[in-house]
Amino acid sequence: MSFSRFKLTCAFCTVVFFSPPNITNVHAIDGYKDVKFGASKKVVLARKWCSFNKGDSGQAGVELYSCNDFQFVGQSVDAGALFINNKFLRFIITVPVDHVKGIVSGLTNKYGEPSSKSPQGDFAAVDRNPNRQAYLAFDRNTIIFQLMSDQSLNQSAILIYTSPEYEKSLIELQRKSAGNDL
Repeated sequence: MSFSRFKLTCAFCTVVFFSPPNITNVHAIDGYKDVKFGASKKVVLARKWCSFNKGDSGQAGVELYSCNDFQFVGQSVDAGALFINNKFLRFIITVPVDHVKGIVSGLTNKYGEPSSKSPQGDFAAVDRNPNRQAYLAFDRNTIIFQLMSDQSLNQSAILIYTSPEYEKSLIELQRKSAGNDL
């Protein structure tokens, strides 16, 4: 996935991805690897998961640090950490398409059945139609696996680890930016 496609994907994830219904579950992830959501940029960048560079998230108030050398399933892939008000709230990893089935199986083994998901027809549409997407969410919707097709029917996949606070913080940013315009 090219950097510009990754940037577009990150913008999509910050703007369009909805909050699926609340599902009660005993566990919900609280970060990625050894870094808890809410940690500062300084803490996340010091972990040196990859060679992060500041990028454009496509969303005012949301900071993106991305890289193309994050190690995942034995490959260097694109990844990005998203921050709102200097708080780490979301981590996105590009999943090599040839690993999709194994990743979904691994997520299901680790976190159980999806807490929410797209209808089965949406997954079939990704194979047959351009500009389609489908998702599976796990662990109270804090882990989202998303499969997408582009205009040329090329498929891509991302894995998102997100704090439940991400959507709340983003909505608050948008509300404040509207100010007196409403």
